[in-house]
Amino acid sequence: MIVIQSKLEGGSVLKSIALGPFFLTSLAGVASADEINIEGADLSRDIHCTSSDVGISGVGNTVTLTGQCKTVQVYGARHKVTFETAEKVFVSGSAHKVSGGTARHLEVDLVDNDVRSTLKPDADGPATLNVTGNKNAVEVSLEGPAAIDVAGSNQDVTWTSGQGVAPPKVQISGIRNSVKRSK
Repeated sequence: MIVIQSKLEGGSVLKSIALGPFFLTSLAGVASADEINIEGADLSRDIHCTSSDVGISGVGNTVTLTGQCKTVQVYGARHKVTFETAEKVFVSGSAHKVSGGTARHLEVDLVDNDVRSTLKPDADGPATLNVTGNKNAVEVSLEGPAAIDVAGSNQDVTWTSGQGVAPPKVQISGIRNSVKRSK
């Protein structure tokens, strides 16, 4: 694995990770005191969030997040991540297993990721799920209004909801994608 970091004007970090045939590039925001970064291979960490941003990169890390995280970003390959609560969760890379409690916004990209979470809207609007890439499996439980957008190919998205929760607004495009209610 090769990790290249470059500081951009304004303090942002452009991070590129080469993983076999994959080459990932992400633009991370300006670093802050409330930002926790886990970078490496086969690391194991338990972290308690207090409105922190969490970035996980590398290969094969196992991370347990408790408390209220602000944004959780998972990049690289084969991470196992559990979280209690987050405003936003971004999963990009290959073969991640991410499961958690609640999130308002969930985004899954690239290939072979397995993601399970509860989507919970807030006063700003409905919860959102965006899935792109190839062969991602996403299972969500809806606690209120939600929008699901699926593109790419061979995506498998299932959702459940409690009594009285309206079905999500669904947009689907691409090839052989599935969005269905779980029984």
